[in-house]
Amino acid sequence: MRANFGALGDAVIERYPCSHLNPISGQSAYVAAISAAFFTCPSRRAAAAAAKSQTEPVYRYLFTHRYDYGPLFALGAFHTGELPFVFDTFGALAYIPTPSESALSKSIRHRWAAFARTGAPHDGGALAWPRYDGALDNALALDTDAHVVNGFDDAGCDLWDSVQ
Repeated sequence: MRANFGALGDAVIERYPCSHLNPISGQSAYVAAISAAFFTCPSRRAAAAAAKSQTEPVYRYLFTHRYDYGPLFALGAFHTGELPFVFDTFGALAYIPTPSESALSKSIRHRWAAFARTGAPHDGGALAWPRYDGALDNALALDTDAHVVNGFDDAGCDLWDSVQ
C-alpha cells in the first residue's frame, strides 16, 4: 500500500486494513482500496455533482453479486461483472446462470429498459430504485437480494475525495 499510494499509504492501510498473517486478507484489502479509488468513489462524486447541477433524476447502483460458481466466483463482485446480466450474454462466458442469477438478470434488463423508455429504472417489482440523494449517498445494490444501501464506503470515499 505504501509503495502504491506514497504519502497516503498509511491512511489507506488504516482504512483498508489487512492481517500480515493472512496473504488473502492483504490482497482483499488492496482490491478494496483500488476499487474504491477508481470505481466506487468516482461514481459517488459524479452522482453527487450531477444531482446538484441538473433537474433530471440521478440513479446510482452497485453491482454486488458474486457469481454463484466457477472461475468467476473467485473474483467476487467486479467491475463489468454486471454486463452479462444486463445483456444476457452468459453464453460468451460459457456460464449457465443459476435460477436466482437468471431472475437478477431479468430484473436488471427490465430496469434498464424502463429507464430507456421512461427515465425511471423500475422493474415492476416491489423494490423501487430510489433517486440519488447526496445527503444519503444512496444506491441500489444489484444482487440476488437487491436492496438499497446508504453511505457505501463513505469513510473510504472521504479519504479518496481528500486527495482529488
